[in-house]
Amino acid sequence: MDREIAYRLIEMTKDFYVRFAESFSDTRQRPWQGWIDLLDVLADDGMQVDRSRTFKVADIGCGNMRFERLLIERIVNVIDVKPAIDALCVDATVQLMDRDPFISDELSGRVALKQVCTDVIDSLSSTGDLSLDGVYRDRDLVVCFALMHHIPLRSWRIALIRSMIDLAAEGGYVVLSFWQFSKDDRIHSKAVAANALAKDRLQIDLDAKHGDYFLGWQGSTQCFRYCHDFSDDEVNSLIDECLSSAENVSLLSTFCADGSTGDLNRYVVLKKA
Repeated sequence: MDREIAYRLIEMTKDFYVRFAESFSDTRQRPWQGWIDLLDVLADDGMQVDRSRTFKVADIGCGNMRFERLLIERIVNVIDVKPAIDALCVDATVQLMDRDPFISDELSGRVALKQVCTDVIDSLSSTGDLSLDGVYRDRDLVVCFALMHHIPLRSWRIALIRSMIDLAAEGGYVVLSFWQFSKDDRIHSKAVAANALAKDRLQIDLDAKHGDYFLGWQGSTQCFRYCHDFSDDEVNSLIDECLSSAENVSLLSTFCADGSTGDLNRYVVLKKA
């Protein structure tokens, strides 16, 4: 894909989330099944929640922070120290992060949320990494859900994975989800239709053969977001390239979950020795 087109897609997707932040957040209130499955995978690997120290998380592309809500439910009462959870929440759309504060007075001393409003894709394209302060390193868990499909270039996707690995502590985990929406005929049909509309209106002709599509929102065709449909071979290639250049990092697990078919997201779990 041409870089000029890639930058246009980034700007369009940012505009989409600003315009539809409220309605989008309203449809994203419950945890994904894949997140629950992930916690089981980590528990089976022997991940120990140390009662004597803070559990540190980084959530890249956090949206309305519903993953943090799940962690709070599962972990906060297990750890004795304050704060029990220290979560770095990174997203470009402040309207999503600020919409629905959920830290009650009861939780205020138990949970530390650091919201960083920054455009991850801009950072990846300009500096080749997430450009986060070194104080945010050594995280027990680094996750990135529902963001990778908005990144139009392979080199930027690889830069994101490598940056996440850098954020993880020794013994920590790096987890990504890759959307495979062509498994759902309804979503795929909408994407094909949106590509045709965008080609006519925006003069952008995305190559569906390489998994590149537009999607609208709740019937609106006035604003588009760029979405990439990942094949298994593509995911495998990305992970293999990142692991080949990373020391002491291995593939722990990969599994599919979510959506009407139960397999629209492919999860990849890496472990840093």
